[in-house]
Amino acid sequence: MEIELKAAEPDDAAKVLQLLRLLQAESSFFTIENFDALTVNQEADNLEQIGQTDDNLVLLALDAGEMIGIATVSKLDGKPTGEIGIAILKRYYHQGLGTALLDELIYWGDHFSPLRQFTLSVIADNTPAVGLYRKMGFKPKQVETVKDGQGTERKSFMMTLDLDH
Repeated sequence: MEIELKAAEPDDAAKVLQLLRLLQAESSFFTIENFDALTVNQEADNLEQIGQTDDNLVLLALDAGEMIGIATVSKLDGKPTGEIGIAILKRYYHQGLGTALLDELIYWGDHFSPLRQFTLSVIADNTPAVGLYRKMGFKPKQVETVKDGQGTERKSFMMTLDLDH
């Protein structure tokens, strides 16, 4: 298995939407609000706009050209903070892909972005993800309740990482 990581481009829009639908079907930990009605053209426009910023990123993981994971940074309004998200197809769990994607996001944040901090929300009983974020330096800041993909209320940790600039 040889994994390639690359920034998403507008031409990736159809495959990105396909990947997001697969990820949402596979995991109750992964949710994206209001993306079901998103068209390929709209997603291509979104990826075009993201590609023109230095404080947002969509990073794709590919195995032999097949999209198998995605990592995102979305700048929060009015703050030098980016919210991150990582999702990987189940058949690629526990193979170091989450670590590789997160490491690349942190490198980008430290070297190419004006952001000062990353934040994320992770479902508390997603112990592999919580462990990964702690291992990579994220600190829990607060506990909250969020709805998972099935609409069930779940305990979630808000975690942050200060970037090195």
